[in-house]
Amino acid sequence: MISIRPTAIAHISQLLATAMDDAETALHGSMDPLRDMALFRHRLHAINSYMMDAVKAAKNRPSDEANMYMTIEFLHEMQTKLAQAEAIEHQFTQLVETRPHTALLSALAT
Repeated sequence: MISIRPTAIAHISQLLATAMDDAETALHGSMDPLRDMALFRHRLHAINSYMMDAVKAAKNRPSDEANMYMTIEFLHEMQTKLAQAEAIEHQFTQLVETRPHTALLSALAT
């Protein structure tokens, strides 16, 4: 069993929470949903990289039995958060599809 460092857990959790909050805010007032969707995807990709680095680091250090429970809880929480992130991404897709003219003009302007 692996044990991810508590600091990595806190950092990744904060990054994901902030990315999701920003994306949900953008959903309700976005002038450029295509850009906001791309930014959200980019942030999720970066968070995924941090997660992979944390897992690799955990594999390279001895297990901390006290932290194993925290790691399991964290991984379970990430599973739930990723489902929420997929729902947000789906909402962005719907927004772009319902306002293709606005999205296209914004994309061409950048």
